[in-house]
Amino acid sequence: MARVCTAAVLRLRSARDLVNTDTAHPVSVRGGRKPLLGAFDRSTPTWISSWAWGLPAGHVTLSWRLAGAAVLFGLGAPTSASISLVRHDAVPAAMAGLTGGLLIFMLSARFHPLGSPVLRTAPLGSARVWLRLTRLPLQLSVGYFVLPATAALAAEPSAWAMPLASGFWLLALNGAYAVFAAYFMAAPFVAALSFLGAIAYTSYESLEYGRTVLIGFAALVLFLWHRAQRRYRHG
Repeated sequence: MARVCTAAVLRLRSARDLVNTDTAHPVSVRGGRKPLLGAFDRSTPTWISSWAWGLPAGHVTLSWRLAGAAVLFGLGAPTSASISLVRHDAVPAAMAGLTGGLLIFMLSARFHPLGSPVLRTAPLGSARVWLRLTRLPLQLSVGYFVLPATAALAAEPSAWAMPLASGFWLLALNGAYAVFAAYFMAAPFVAALSFLGAIAYTSYESLEYGRTVLIGFAALVLFLWHRAQRRYRHG
């Protein structure tokens, strides 16, 4: 009985801390330095992106995987930008920005907190929690996209519509993947595989039926969104 009461108290305390308001002061580390993600992960529910990544509140833990990803994407953006500027062609940089931005979003998005009973018992709607989990990966994705898109515009100003269209498709694909990831929650690999499979099938069918197949893809996204919301509310 004592163990059950203790577990209940800890759960209520976790829920209270998670739904803490934005007015709370960021937790500082030794030396008075504020958490690296403090400016991006403080909105209610607080520190949810850090929780999704398994990090201490607002602190980024360095690892070989993180360093390798930083080097890979750090080289990709300036390389594609240089190619576009040399060739005066907007295509390489625009496509690199779209592809790299989408990959960054897919690699950084984690939606397993949607399955937590702490969030389900807290006074938070599924859409708000989903948006909070999407916020930081989206900022990373768009931040990466800016450099190649700017280079594409500088390389071929007359083709300004290409980086603009790439930005639109980046936001649309990020939103669609966020729905897939929310539906599969604790299985990001399955979410990524299903999303890429749906994109590949839609692209294949569009060769024969044109852009009307996008309606089917949009319907699939709406269906998964509905199911993810029902799962959040009812388990």
